[in-house]
Amino acid sequence: MPSFRKYKACYMTCFTACLAVTLAVADETTKDDEAKRALKDESAIEILKQVDKATRNVKAVRYNGTFTASGFGAAHLPTVTGTAILRGSLEDRFEYHFDVNLTHDEIDGSHRMTAGGNGSTYFFIDWQRKIAHEGEDERIIGAGGQKAKWFLTMIEFIHPNPFTHEIEGNRIELKDEALVGDVECYVIHVVYGINGQEATWYFGKEDYLPRRVIRSYPVMDGQRVVRDRSVLDLEIDPELPAALFELQLPDGFQKTNDPAPRLPIPR
Repeated sequence: MPSFRKYKACYMTCFTACLAVTLAVADETTKDDEAKRALKDESAIEILKQVDKATRNVKAVRYNGTFTASGFGAAHLPTVTGTAILRGSLEDRFEYHFDVNLTHDEIDGSHRMTAGGNGSTYFFIDWQRKIAHEGEDERIIGAGGQKAKWFLTMIEFIHPNPFTHEIEGNRIELKDEALVGDVECYVIHVVYGINGQEATWYFGKEDYLPRRVIRSYPVMDGQRVVRDRSVLDLEIDPELPAALFELQLPDGFQKTNDPAPRLPIPR
C-alpha cells in the first residue's frame, strides 16, 4: 500500500493546484468586476437617478426645439426648428401642439406646419397650401404631421419611466460639462446594449432636466444614423389653455377632414 507520505504529497500537490486555480479565477473575477465598475460611472448613475426623478415630476412643458440629422440616411430628413408643447402622459391622455419650420435641400425656403391634438380631436395646418385638416382620428394629421410632432418631441417628458434604460445601460460615462443655449449641463454618454444604440445626454445642472440628446444607431457597413435633438427656453408646468390643443382656423384657410399629405421631401 502507498505510504502516508505519498498520500500527503499527493494531497498537497492537488491542494496547491486547486488553490492556484481558485486564486486565478478570483483574480479574473476581480478584474471583471473592476471592468464593469469602470464601465458604469457611479457619479453618472446618481445624476441619472436625479434626472429620472425630476422628469417624472413634470406635468407639462413648452420649449423651443431643434432637430438635425447626420450620418446614414440624413439626406432624407429635414432640419426642424420650432415650438413644442406637451401635456400629460403616454399612459393616459397626451396633449400636444407643435408649430415647426422644416428646411431641406429640396425645399425652396422653409415649410411651416402646425399639428396638435387633445385626445379627442386632432388637427394639422399646412401654411403653404393654406389648408387645415381636422378629425377625431389622429391619422388626420398624416405622415407630415406625425413627423412634425416627433421631430421635436423629447419623449422622456411624457414617458412613465423616462430614464430607466439609461440607468440600466451597459456603459455609462460622465463627460465634461457643456452649455445648451445658456444652460450649464451635465453630459453623460450611454451605451444601451440594444443593437449597438448609443446616446449622449445633456441635463441642466440646476433642475436635472434633459436639454439635448444625440442618439446614434448602427446600420449597414459600419455606418451610423445620428439624430440630434435640443430643448431651449424650457418652461415647466406652464398654464396651457384648452384651446391651444384645438384647431384655431387661420383667416383665409380651407378646412378639410381629409388626411394631410406627406412631407415635401424625398423618402
